[in-house]
Amino acid sequence: MAASTSITNTVTISATALHHYQALNYAMLTDLLLKVHAESKGTYGIQRVHAELTLERGAQVSHNQVELLMRRAGLRGVTGRRKRKWKWKWVLSDTIATDLVERNFTRNGPNQL
Repeated sequence: MAASTSITNTVTISATALHHYQALNYAMLTDLLLKVHAESKGTYGIQRVHAELTLERGAQVSHNQVELLMRRAGLRGVTGRRKRKWKWKWVLSDTIATDLVERNFTRNGPNQL
């Protein structure tokens, strides 16, 4: 027989007490989620919030719990990156280089340079 026993084997609690503990734990984690999400200015998603909670703040929380609580709180991270659309109409004629060498690309006939 093993010398050590876990606390779950020695202590029995009612289902109601377990639900109250879980609700209290979820409330505390939701407060932490809101704080981390606000500190990131709303950019962190589930993976980054989970990493922040577990690595930086030492909370023992699973990825699925973070996902569930963020969904319940209505928190979402920013997806994708900003894409800058370049259009030629934005390029001003002053920014186009002038021909300083005075190259002449006209030809007098076919097959001539």
